[in-house]
Amino acid sequence: MPACEEVYAQGVAIDNENFGLACVKDGEDLISPRPVRLECTDGRILLFNDLAWGYYGEPMEITADDDPSKMPEVAVDECLAPAPGGGPAPADQAEDS
Repeated sequence: MPACEEVYAQGVAIDNENFGLACVKDGEDLISPRPVRLECTDGRILLFNDLAWGYYGEPMEITADDDPSKMPEVAVDECLAPAPGGGPAPADQAEDS
């Protein structure tokens, strides 16, 4: 079982294959972080779990152990914000055409 510090490291690109893998934290605790996946209005995919967060294909940000929320609230708010200009998101436009 890999160490959590190896799987969830600052700056590592997030991918579907590794984000959400179980790991060993502090050499003894088995952690099985369940990832949350959000499709953003700008087309990006936001992933987060108890250990890290970031956008698919972009660098990972590590969540502090003492962070009470574990959810990147600002990133989630930005992800789900209406598309610029108040119009429909790009995916919605494709459905209407």
